[in-house]
Amino acid sequence: MQTTWPLTHVIAATEVDAEEMRLREVLASAGYDVAKLTLTPLAQQVVAEGVKAVVTDRSVPLVSAMHEGQPDGSVLVRFEFPTDDAQSLAQLWLPHTATLS
Repeated sequence: MQTTWPLTHVIAATEVDAEEMRLREVLASAGYDVAKLTLTPLAQQVVAEGVKAVVTDRSVPLVSAMHEGQPDGSVLVRFEFPTDDAQSLAQLWLPHTATLS
């Protein structure tokens, strides 16, 4: 069994709300009736993918990264790293993702 080093990063609901507003604006300008769309899950995925990209763009080794939307609108991103060094590198970079707007 392979040992991995976990790390959970929380993205605040305010960041998801800001992304949802951007999505609404873009989709409305493209002619979609945004009143009929539920955009929270998509906004949660977009901000989670952005946080995952922070790690992968810096070539931090990664075993897996999964996200899960929370009832309060926030998102948990659960990372698993192959080494404690990789986990430490990710911890250095992830605080810099606090503001996506």
